[in-house]
Formats: sequence, C-alpha cells, structure tokens
Amino acid sequence: WLSVLSIVLFIAVWWLCCDVLKMTSPSTLPGPVRVMDTFFKKLTSTAPDGATLPQHIFSSLRIALGGWAMGVVIGTLLYNYTLMPTHMRCMFSVEEMKTATMTDGFSFTKGSPTMRICAKEDSTGDTAIKFSLGTNLYDLETDPFQNHPTHNPEVERRMIDAMIDLMEQNDAPAEQYTRLNLTKAVVH
Repeated sequence: WLSVLSIVLFIAVWWLCCDVLKMTSPSTLPGPVRVMDTFFKKLTSTAPDGATLPQHIFSSLRIALGGWAMGVVIGTLLYNYTLMPTHMRCMFSVEEMKTATMTDGFSFTKGSPTMRICAKEDSTGDTAIKFSLGTNLYDLETDPFQNHPTHNPEVERRMIDAMIDLMEQNDAPAEQYTRLNLTKAVVH
C-alpha cells in the first residue's frame, strides 16, 4: 500500500502545484491532467508533428531493432581495451582472457599498455556492439520518421570527414575504421 500511496501523493502534489496553485507555466511543467489529455490525444492525432504516438514508437523500434539485427548479421570483430578485465556485471571468462594481448595503449592512457581482448558475448548476455549500418542520413524536416534515407554525396563526405576527424582526436582503435569502412587520414 505504501508504494500506491506514494504514487497517489506524488500525483496529488503535482496537480496541486501545477493546476491549482499555478506555480509553473504549463509549457515548463504541465499538470497531470494536461499530460494525460495529451497522451490520449496523441494516440490518434498527428498534430503537431505529423505522427501519432504509436507511429513514433514503431519508428523508434524499427530503427533500433533494425540496427541490432544488422549488427548481428554483419558484425565485425571488435575488442575491449582495458586494464581491468570485467564486463558490467561479471569478470571476463577464461575463454575471453585467452584472446588477450597487450597493446601500447592510447593517448588517453598516456602510453600505459592495455589489454586487448576479443569482444564476445559472455554468460550473462553482455556483449560488444557490433553494428555496421552503412550510410544513413535523413532530412528530419521532410522525413521526421527517418523512413527514407537521403543520398547527398557532398553531405555524406562532410559527415564522414567529421567522423574521421573525431575518431582521430579520440584515438579510436584501427578496427573501428574497418568496421565503419573508413580510411584513417594520412599525415604527410
């Protein structure tokens, strides 16, 4: 009962502050009545952004699950670089540790060597991200649901160059360039 009472009390205080005492602007913090009203309207209404709430949810799930599926099928071997061989929820397995090699480290490790360990799924389901999506650019003004990628070689080249620049600034491992089908800039 305490958890139900806490939720009811929270909503009551929220309603009192927003709708009765009008302590905030509705555009800053709408009250619970307006939030619920908007929620039910967005289930069927496309205003103001051109889509209903279920369409937004479906679009987001399609992008996320599509990327995950492509990653499973096309994934490139990645590595964990670490000095402490642990996943988020467990230590690295003996099988994973057998793949470990020492590397020279990165600029952000100040030259300290690190272990390079093949990224594999462990017994808890912890795994490396293995997405390889290709080029996907969208014009969010004309295609807010990202259903139709645009093909603009000039914009793609600019984005790729910016990504390579950021990867170089952050000392990205070589396999990341391979995974993304990029070429590291050559310094003359």
